[in-house]
Amino acid sequence: MKTKVEIDRALLKQARKALKTVTIQETINASLRSVVRKGQLRVFADALGKIPLDLTVGRVRHQRAKRMVDVRH
Repeated sequence: MKTKVEIDRALLKQARKALKTVTIQETINASLRSVVRKGQLRVFADALGKIPLDLTVGRVRHQRAKRMVDVRH
């Protein structure tokens, strides 16, 4: 679809660099995909809800020590 629109050149340049795209069309399409994906991930994360974590310094240290023993074997 062809659409005529004015685009901020500095912003386009930044987007091209961030997305590693060459053409305006590639940059716009990659930007749109990125926005859609971010929205989908937000919906997915919201659907998962929150995971209750009951962590203490002692528990974290215990898990780290346990992990280090597993790695050594």
